[in-house]
Amino acid sequence: MPRRLIALAVAIGLASPAIAAADDENRVAPSADTATIPDATEKRVAPVATQEIGARLGLRMGGRTTPGGFSVGGVYLYQLTDVLWSDSTVSLSVGGGGAECFRDRGDDVVCDHGQLDGVAGGAHSGLRLVQREKQGFVPYARATIGVEVVSFADDDARGFSIPLTLGAGVRARVADRVAVSGGADLLIGFARLNRDIGAEPQAALIINFGVDFAL
Repeated sequence: MPRRLIALAVAIGLASPAIAAADDENRVAPSADTATIPDATEKRVAPVATQEIGARLGLRMGGRTTPGGFSVGGVYLYQLTDVLWSDSTVSLSVGGGGAECFRDRGDDVVCDHGQLDGVAGGAHSGLRLVQREKQGFVPYARATIGVEVVSFADDDARGFSIPLTLGAGVRARVADRVAVSGGADLLIGFARLNRDIGAEPQAALIINFGVDFAL
């Protein structure tokens, strides 16, 4: 009897490695779908949009023959690369003021309007360079060229201008598809006006705030 028990124990000892190897071969590896379960608390990344539309509200400060006033506008943004967007806007600024154009001793028509006088409306198109996010804010720089209709109604003076706009600002995303922004633009160029005023320089500072929606 003891000899049989010893023989049985030896047989079990020799068979154990083979059984373990067979068990390893038959074991099913976890699939890629079930191997990792995302943490429910992981921060969700906002979707990336290649197109955005937005609205702008601000103040335009001109003077002399450059219209100024409260401004409203719309913007369309289209992503070209990781850091470069096309930037197209339409805008309208409306100010006050009275008749400020007169003839000087040389019989030339001279205008001396205030910073918030006149009306200007037009379309601008250009590029926007977006920088890396810093503490929740995304700085950007922009440059556009456009065509505007300018008017000083009380002087019956009107015409058109071709301005270049250079600006900078910051944006902050407040929802997955909504961002707010603030910036400043410098507008420079030339205008052609009637009433023998002729070609006149244009220069204005524009402070604006806006909201953009991803499409």
